[in-house]
Amino acid sequence: MLTLQTATARKYEVPCLGEIYLSEILSFFSAAAIGLWWFFARFEYYSWVLQNMLGMAMCMSFLSVIRLPSLKVATILLLAVFIYDIFFVFITPYIFNKSVMVEVAQGGPRSSSGTPTGFCDRYPDDSKCDPDEEMPILLKAPRLLAYDGGYALLGLGDIVLPGLLLVFALRIDYLNNKNLKEGTFKWILLGYAVGLAMANLAVYIMQQGQPALLYLVPLTLGPLTLISWREGTLETVWKGPSGLSAQTDHYQLDHNDAYRSGVEEKRLLAGSINSSHSASS
Repeated sequence: MLTLQTATARKYEVPCLGEIYLSEILSFFSAAAIGLWWFFARFEYYSWVLQNMLGMAMCMSFLSVIRLPSLKVATILLLAVFIYDIFFVFITPYIFNKSVMVEVAQGGPRSSSGTPTGFCDRYPDDSKCDPDEEMPILLKAPRLLAYDGGYALLGLGDIVLPGLLLVFALRIDYLNNKNLKEGTFKWILLGYAVGLAMANLAVYIMQQGQPALLYLVPLTLGPLTLISWREGTLETVWKGPSGLSAQTDHYQLDHNDAYRSGVEEKRLLAGSINSSHSASS
């Protein structure tokens, strides 16, 4: 019986490219269509929807490829960006008389009147802003409850950097055969949500830009460290469980069944896996 799953698992021979799955062909043309649509409609009022689709696709692609091997690496990375944000937002004004991070985030003038990019990103229809090119490197959403309208912005770095830790926690749960209810992933995800809410609250109270990672790092890295310590697995998680990176013989995939193989690889989330052919050889 032909189903959508088996149909998308079919392979086709393409000159110069070799064998390509139907799912890859459909994904390519879908992505190209959305990208071209955004390019030609990037100044329209609805372009933020297309921009968010591109941004979320980049985040998911990044998180599906880049994986943290241990809590030690995660701690070094996240503490580095944590200190980086604090220095460039709160310390540089005492050195350069202005916040370097805010200047970089605003991108300099976007109009002949010198209106900052950050203002024009939030209020693109303002008379002081000229239409200008911009890269889809952040997520935008209309501020529906704000009397002055505009957009709320979230940089992709504030998603993928804490996201690496969330993916690491999820991989640990899969490795320990824990579901969403039993695992630690839900607590890290909750910490991310609380941290993002605190960052927005700080912007509202202080009336100035806030580095989201200043709030996201403690509320994601902290819970994972505390939970691992309480469960007695901190040392193992700190060094990195061997099952996250080493090849294993516990799961042998039949690569003749492309769809089942692909689903299994995504489900395991634990590094590369030997195929049955390589195992037999």
